Amino acid sequence: MNIRTFTNADYDSIVEIRNGLNIVWPAWPRDPAAWREIDRNRDPKCAFQRWVAEEDGKVVGAASRGRRLDDYHPQKFYINIEVPAACRNHGIGTALYDRLMEDIQPFEPRVLRTDILENQIQSYPFMQKRGFKEVWRETPVHLDVAGFDPTPYAGIEAKLHTEGITITSMHALEGDPQRDRKAYELYIALCRDVPSEYEEFTVFPYEDWVKMCLQDPSTDLDAFFIVTQGDRYIALHELGPDSQGKELLGSLMGTLPEFRGRQIGLALMVRAITFAKERNLPVFKTCTAVTNKPMQSIFNRLGFGRDPEWLQCQKDIEG
Repeated sequence: MNIRTFTNADYDSIVEIRNGLNIVWPAWPRDPAAWREIDRNRDPKCAFQRWVAEEDGKVVGAASRGRRLDDYHPQKFYINIEVPAACRNHGIGTALYDRLMEDIQPFEPRVLRTDILENQIQSYPFMQKRGFKEVWRETPVHLDVAGFDPTPYAGIEAKLHTEGITITSMHALEGDPQRDRKAYELYIALCRDVPSEYEEFTVFPYEDWVKMCLQDPSTDLDAFFIVTQGDRYIALHELGPDSQGKELLGSLMGTLPEFRGRQIGLALMVRAITFAKERNLPVFKTCTAVTNKPMQSIFNRLGFGRDPEWLQCQKDIEG
């Protein structure tokens, strides 16, 4: 077995491995072209690197490390190791992990994070043995858009209108010269407030947010909904279609505390489902913390199905 640095010729192999693991969340494209596009648009400060394990000319595993713009710290890294089920228990994962840890040492890492899904829970003992522990858990959900009946919720937005509250999109708000700054300030306020995997939320710069949320090639400003009352931005729902045009994917959704209790969150979810129908996206996927009871209640009310829970595991490295 040989561990080597990833090359452009390896995209087909690593995407095939990922697709074979049936990882439903965090959602990633199922085609190599979209992976190439993601890699081309990574911010250089995120220090991303990938390796593959090769046996007899065939890629039998992959590993990567990098930082995240929305959780940036020069000594915090997100790592990932994937080995096909048929190739496990042959030392491949161990060799990839050892290579990754050797590479990362010059950065003097203090925190490592990795994702594990319940349907791949056999990975947990592997990471636990190496000092990782579960620190966060979320519930991925999905909805069959065609089967959703919006009729019972038809009056919610109309009621909000009587209170001067309107759901619109970032695209429709392009005439507001302060749009991006106001959306960023709302985004940060919500990140501080919603249940989160971060022990302490670190505010990331406005410039990083613009790159991550507005300038990414996959961003669709028609699918980034903002709730306004007059000139004030009071809630948002960040959405986007997947690379194959088969799914609508949800990200951050939240409402400022003083505007809660008015069914704004429910209205945003119904608007998202309506958007999916209009775009012929048959499935809507999103996620929330297992502890986020209001969102769990909305999912139950609207008929979302549950997928295997998503665990984030962390290793703290003493200096």
